[in-house]
Amino acid sequence: MSSKPVGIAFLGSGFAQKVQAPSFETCPGAKLIGASSPNSSEAFAKTFDLAVHGPDWKALVAREDVDLVCVSSPPLLHHEQTMYALEQGKHVLCEKPFAMNSKEAMDMLALAKKKKVIAIIDHELRFSPAAIYVRDYIQSGKLGRIYHASAISHLSGRRDPNLPYTWWSDKRWGGGTWGAIGSHLIDMLRYLAGEIVEADVILNTAIGMRKDKDGKGQKVTSDDNASATVRFDNGATGVIFTS
Repeated sequence: MSSKPVGIAFLGSGFAQKVQAPSFETCPGAKLIGASSPNSSEAFAKTFDLAVHGPDWKALVAREDVDLVCVSSPPLLHHEQTMYALEQGKHVLCEKPFAMNSKEAMDMLALAKKKKVIAIIDHELRFSPAAIYVRDYIQSGKLGRIYHASAISHLSGRRDPNLPYTWWSDKRWGGGTWGAIGSHLIDMLRYLAGEIVEADVILNTAIGMRKDKDGKGQKVTSDDNASATVRFDNGATGVIFTS
């Protein structure tokens, strides 16, 4: 077995700096190489003593000492960055929502299979002891047949109307609660109850205007609450709500 450390590059410096980098830092055999972001990669690099930082993400990904690319940039960039990393033969951990549409998703999947590398979505809740316990319990048959499953999430992080306008408020960049939080709930129900074969979703925007960094009002085009009814492949129904 090779003793070479796994070199990790980060694209995006928000969530990656708060969550992924601290987690990888605790992993034996992992080495944090660098970060690329148009905003704050310098601060990221200083915090984790990264050798490389700057806006040129392609140069970072192409480095020989980078084995795994952690993509945690805004969703609009995921397809381009993931495809480039896969073309370079790198393993990829991509934040959700990992694509803007199904075609992008299938492109990424096909290339990962072609390159025979590890490429996964960052649905970390699947690995929580609680979720694993519930899944094992359901699969044991002790719970019996599932007729209905629901997943509900209320988070207060974006309810303040004074929070600034960012990419999160812009659907063109993949912002909104359905992609950020709903994707977790969708994946959790798929993990526990079965594949979803039918769905009806309503997206809504409660806070329709936010100020940008210059104090100018910008229209919010992404959703801040969403509800869905679904049907699973075993015939069970489900409800998903996030706000």
